[in-house]
Amino acid sequence: MKKIFILASIFLITNIMIFAQEEWTMIHPYPTLDDLLDTHFISENEGWAVGKNGLIMYTNNGGISWDIQHKDSDKMFWSIFFIDENEGWAVGWSDIYHTTDKGENWEKQNRPFVIGDMLDVYFINPDTGWIVGTYNIILKTVDGGEHWTRIMNHYNSSLSAFMSVCFVDEMKGYVVGGETFFQGGIILITNDGGLTWTDSSPPDCDGFQRVLVIDSLEAWVCGFGSELHKTDDGGQTWTNMNNSYYNSISDIFFFNDNNGILLSGTSVRLTFDKGETWDSLVYLPSGSSQNRLTSWAENEIITVGNNGSIIKSLDGGTNWSKINNGLDRSINQIGFLNSYDGYAIAGFTGYTDLYVTDDGGYNWSLDTVIQNGPFYRMFIKEESVYLLNNSSQMMKSVNSGDDWELFEIPDTTDYYYNMQFIDNDVGYLCGNNGILVKTIDGGNTWVDKSLSGDYNLRQMFFINDNKGWLIDPVARIVLKTINGGDDWSFVVLGDDYTFQPQSIFFINEEEGFVTTKEGVIFKSINGGEDWEEFYVFSSGTNSKMYFINENEGWYKSSTVIYHTYDGGLSWTSPQNFSYKPLTNMYFLDNQGWLCGYYGLVAETSFYVDIDENGTNEDNGITIQPNPARNKTEVVLTNKFEEAQTIDIYEITGKCVYSSGRLDHDNRLTIDITNLKPGTYIIHVETLIAKYTSKFVVM
Repeated sequence: MKKIFILASIFLITNIMIFAQEEWTMIHPYPTLDDLLDTHFISENEGWAVGKNGLIMYTNNGGISWDIQHKDSDKMFWSIFFIDENEGWAVGWSDIYHTTDKGENWEKQNRPFVIGDMLDVYFINPDTGWIVGTYNIILKTVDGGEHWTRIMNHYNSSLSAFMSVCFVDEMKGYVVGGETFFQGGIILITNDGGLTWTDSSPPDCDGFQRVLVIDSLEAWVCGFGSELHKTDDGGQTWTNMNNSYYNSISDIFFFNDNNGILLSGTSVRLTFDKGETWDSLVYLPSGSSQNRLTSWAENEIITVGNNGSIIKSLDGGTNWSKINNGLDRSINQIGFLNSYDGYAIAGFTGYTDLYVTDDGGYNWSLDTVIQNGPFYRMFIKEESVYLLNNSSQMMKSVNSGDDWELFEIPDTTDYYYNMQFIDNDVGYLCGNNGILVKTIDGGNTWVDKSLSGDYNLRQMFFINDNKGWLIDPVARIVLKTINGGDDWSFVVLGDDYTFQPQSIFFINEEEGFVTTKEGVIFKSINGGEDWEEFYVFSSGTNSKMYFINENEGWYKSSTVIYHTYDGGLSWTSPQNFSYKPLTNMYFLDNQGWLCGYYGLVAETSFYVDIDENGTNEDNGITIQPNPARNKTEVVLTNKFEEAQTIDIYEITGKCVYSSGRLDHDNRLTIDITNLKPGTYIIHVETLIAKYTSKFVVM
């Protein structure tokens, strides 16, 4: 098959590679969607949480707000421990981080060579501490981590792991884990500060996840397969305290002699009789699995878990409240009327609700105003909003939600997969079994335009009243009409129905794109009569494209998003959303929003109407060279004009360079060695005009 352009691998050689910056910022839910794996609070107000993507967070108001102290997608922290209000350690994978100023600065400590990941850290005083991990890692320090000594590290074919360490004093301590994480429970005891260890494991146990030391004689261990054991003789013997009604137990804590708590994913169990029984079952408000707990005072406790879940109890675990309140359901669609007011459809098919925001997507609340919900499909265009419910009805507003009307829609299907309105009068709905209906009077009446045949119509794109396209991912075809849906023709993507279309987008009547599940992008330059392979991405699941003009656009797949400035010839490196699936995107003026699972909302800002062709001489300034590596020169096209200020902005709008007042020159050489590779906006002001242009740092 003839290719319109050379495919992706050759682009890397022949075209300028545009490097990605973090253009998209997650604004909901707060503070993160990364899985949180451990937490440590030293008081009611001050605490830390760590987790995936090298995340370390700090709060000084009991979790109401958080500061991100460290984040690195190439790292993961499994454990955090503070010995006092200032000094602490965080460990994960092969890294040990240390702070002496509440985490304002984290410095990596040196460690001996070990094979495996570090999973837990514990200090008995500012000098003496231990780290344990996979492949039976045990490390010890006696100088606050300046030097670490390898006590143990056994590499074998099975993934054995020490998951938790706790000490009574400098001499007496416990390490627990499993021969294969989940199975073969291991309990080791030391009486000489961890230099030598004795195996006191009970027989036939699953892996242990946590050890809690009460005093020199009493300790508890818990783990997979509902393992729960207690010792009253310093670990010489262990009593099984499991009465066969627990799930796997990830953490344990006692508030006092009698009252304690077990953490078990989405629930906790409480004891009021020193752990003899754990009959009080309490389900947690979060839908995510909780991993660890921390307590700083009697009856006050916080747990952290997957998808950034943070929940808190002030009465010993009987009642819980989410600290990170917000929309935590999967968002299927998102749309905005302006920079602040927007709607989101969240939930699952048939169980969706409408949420609203008035601050650009940072905070969401369940809509209680619009009647006839719940709704499963939404379309927003300018001041008009359209909503479909499961009762074959449509709610419509043409004045930004101030007033609403109810319309009946054809009940030939219970679920329309796509909806589009060309204007306030002309609109379409499509679904399975070839169902296509059209209105030309704003929804008062509908005309059946269904296709003969068992088509699965999932996406549509109408460029005007008459010309539009449909995709059928099952039949692997693209359909086209030029008379408002009266007649349709179709073409196949690729040879022998190879590619499964996911979405369609047209920039104008002739130029359009189709994304496929296989990651291959097809482009048409003749209104969809022919489609040719254009670009190849590594993933195409749930993919969508959107262009704001002929040059600038975005491509989204399941968990990543790319950006192009040259019509799709080259793309930024992907911005990854940590395996949290992205479902949809929406663009308005100079803003864009992404939505996804677990209430994910991300936002970006961009500039429009900027010439894309390198020098931008028609824009009043010339940037040369462009792209540039170390230095670039900005020259005013009018040699009699003099620059007053020159500022450089990231695509996100952050200013990264400012000249201050200049000596009234019409050219300036700028040192860009401190700028990361990527695309930037340069803004020049003179006495008579303002100029804006885009340039690339290589």
